[in-house]
Amino acid sequence: MYGSSSGIGEAIAIKLWSLGANVVITGRDEKRIGEVVNKCQPRVNQRTLGVRADVLVDKDCEQLVAQTIAEFGKIDILVNNFGGGEGIGAKF
Repeated sequence: MYGSSSGIGEAIAIKLWSLGANVVITGRDEKRIGEVVNKCQPRVNQRTLGVRADVLVDKDCEQLVAQTIAEFGKIDILVNNFGGGEGIGAKF
């Protein structure tokens, strides 16, 4: 789940985890990622992975997918909660 190191994304990730899902906590801030991973303590047959990635960087996205597949074997659900970055901008 991208953008899950704070705010709405964090709340969604923790809710999915509380329902028994394996989750990948990701964003740009390693400290925040670690804090959310620590909130999702390991359970029997359930894992949480923290990965630092910037969705504006293609290589980061490729590595995120590769790490997720390596850890869990597949991706069942993607929650793309990206809320920032450099925009093209528009005049209104």
